[in-house]
Amino acid sequence: MGQIALNELELYNNSDLSKDMITTTFATGAGSITNIIDNNLNSAWGSTGDVTFPGYITLDYGNNIVPVNKVTLVTFFGIGQGITNVDVEYFDGSRWVTALSGASVEWKLNDSTKERQSVSFPTVNAYKLRLKVNEGNRIWGNIALNELIVEHTSDNVPVTGIMLDKPELVFNSISGRSAELQATVMPA
Repeated sequence: MGQIALNELELYNNSDLSKDMITTTFATGAGSITNIIDNNLNSAWGSTGDVTFPGYITLDYGNNIVPVNKVTLVTFFGIGQGITNVDVEYFDGSRWVTALSGASVEWKLNDSTKERQSVSFPTVNAYKLRLKVNEGNRIWGNIALNELIVEHTSDNVPVTGIMLDKPELVFNSISGRSAELQATVMPA
């Protein structure tokens, strides 16, 4: 029998596979809404120039529960077309619940730099997640996104060590019953 060798494997994102995962109530003027979840910062989605608020961008995880506590918006020309105020809502299996209300997003750049702005909130377990877009910069009439990154970051930072300010404590009949000790927890 011969051997089979694989030297390289290239995978390409197929927007048809994610088209049912993400939807928007905004009319599309440029790109596909699936571009904002394709892990490609160079692809983008833009609304038409006649935006009315609020509008929704919704991720549907199907039967999977996904823990989430951070959403990052990536866009270029954020001062001109970035989303500036959102509510983060999640579907818990029976109803929509607000995880974060009225979160402001302030864009600093108005050039082709892919700028990131994040909002964080207490961890939720979502079957669906949606951004209720309340406002956006509309110098050209539209809003746009290059990527929507949904994350669950650890609420706890792992402790890698503890340093004490004294190498030892000695208690005896002539010492007091208490002593002060300073501890430094790492990472600090």
